[in-house]
Amino acid sequence: MKHICYYCNEIATTKEHTPPKCFFPKKKDLPSGSPDYRKNLITVPSCEKHNTGRSKDDEYTAVSIIMHSDNSDLAFSLLMSKWINVLVRQNASLGKLIFSRSTPVVMPYMHGDLLIPGKTLAIAYERERIDQVIKSIAYALYYHESNYKDKWKGECIIKSPKFLMPDLSLNPEHDYLVRSSQAFNELGLEKKGGHPNIFYYQIHKFKDKGWALKMVFYQSIIFFALPCSPASELII
Repeated sequence: MKHICYYCNEIATTKEHTPPKCFFPKKKDLPSGSPDYRKNLITVPSCEKHNTGRSKDDEYTAVSIIMHSDNSDLAFSLLMSKWINVLVRQNASLGKLIFSRSTPVVMPYMHGDLLIPGKTLAIAYERERIDQVIKSIAYALYYHESNYKDKWKGECIIKSPKFLMPDLSLNPEHDYLVRSSQAFNELGLEKKGGHPNIFYYQIHKFKDKGWALKMVFYQSIIFFALPCSPASELII
């Protein structure tokens, strides 16, 4: 049986990994004895355009998430073993693009009982670019959940409590989105995905109509995909 692409109405000619394969490290980028994170990945039917056509955006999103992750030894390890090399040597243009949008800031940190001002960089990521990749992942996961029988209807809205606004201010919906994330957990929704320390997702059907997806990378970076309608309030 021929399936159509998860994103458009073209006949599928290939399979797309979701999240994209570049989000999952090769064994050579990991310490000895690490699991094979490229096994048991989710795939969906895809046309050529919506598989390989956005590989640069996939890489940009993957490294942006890695750089934005905190409290993840795995994320830090991958940043040092793989992505620094990619940014500096293999794809210097990607590194220049990311750091050209950075601003020096002072971020206080605790040293014993002292609060010390530390210098760091705040990066204004290209959210439209990232959101488009996350939207594609959401469409693919929804298609996967339906066993390739149903696709996401219409547009969807992508929201994240973690990423700063373009002017480097805190997302005004930050607290609301954090409470929404907690609501997903309180509902006892299954965490799906073969490698939850890199990625997992939860899916919830609203009481009236539509679905919401919560996607979590490295246990800390959260994205929500919501229907583009008045029913897109998250907290139930």
